[in-house]
Parts: sequence; structure tokens; C-alpha cells
Amino acid sequence: MNFALMSPEQRRELSQRGGLARAKQFTRETQQFARSRVSRAACQRNGALGAAVTRARYGSEFLHAKWLAWKRDHPTPGERAVMLALDEFGLSYERDARFDNSYRTVDFSLQTPYGNKVIEVFGQPHVRFADMPARDEDKLHALSVLGYEVLVITHDQIGQTRNLVVKFLASKETP
Repeated sequence: MNFALMSPEQRRELSQRGGLARAKQFTRETQQFARSRVSRAACQRNGALGAAVTRARYGSEFLHAKWLAWKRDHPTPGERAVMLALDEFGLSYERDARFDNSYRTVDFSLQTPYGNKVIEVFGQPHVRFADMPARDEDKLHALSVLGYEVLVITHDQIGQTRNLVVKFLASKETP
């Protein structure tokens, strides 16, 4: 069938049928299958390229704000557990709060009468990636130098989150 010889109605009908048939292929399952064929290195490379373009067009502040908004909309299971515990106690907190005038953030920042407290959730990526332990140690050192009291919850402690948060909040420094 020659597309050029078709009437506008025939082209529109054919396009609509093709569009609907094509749309049916984009299911969650087909997308997960396709995504499973892409290597981690390719995802990291593409992510870095996209971030570089965004930074060049809109600046570092814009890129960081977008990244934080995405993080806040997609909390990890560990972060959800901490949010549940803090919400249960009616505590106000700030998620992904920046510290030390840099782009570094803490997972949860709490202002208490006894000082600033921080809760960090070290999930699977903190174990899986080779560079993360050194970066985590650097961050924890910077927080201690700035006078923050820090609770670190690791991926294998997620089930104990509520108890760990209770103990952490109960520990008081002299005002």
C-alpha cells in the first residue's frame, strides 16, 4: 500500500491503528524487559551526559534542585521507615537537607532543643559501590566537625528503624 496514494482519511485511519498497536507494546513488562538489557555502565554514562547537558543549560543549582525533588518523590525503603517513625512521634524534620555550603545533603535533619541531629540511611548502594564507603566516612567526619549528632541506619538494620530512632532521640546532650 503506497502511503502517498492514500486519501487523507485512509492515512489518518492507518496512523491511528499503528499508534494504538504501537502503544500496546509499551507495557510495564516490555519496558522492564528492555531496561534489563541495558548495562549499569551505560545507564551511568547516559545519566552523566544528561546531567552535564542540564548543568550547561540551566546551572548547577537547577540540576541539584531537580535531583533533590526526584529523591524526595522516590524515597528508599529505609527512608520510608525513618519517615514513618518520625511522623509517628510528630517530629518535624527536613529531608535531603544541605549542609556546609556545598551540594552534600543529609537524609534527615532534626532541630532539637539539645542540638542538631541527623539521620543517615545507608542502603544497598552504600555497600554495592566501591567509592561509597570513603565518601560516607568523609561525610560523617564533616558532620561531626560541624557538631551534628548522627545516627546511621544500614540496610540490614531497616527492620529495627523505629527502635533505633527512639534510642537516638532519647539520647540527650546537656544544653
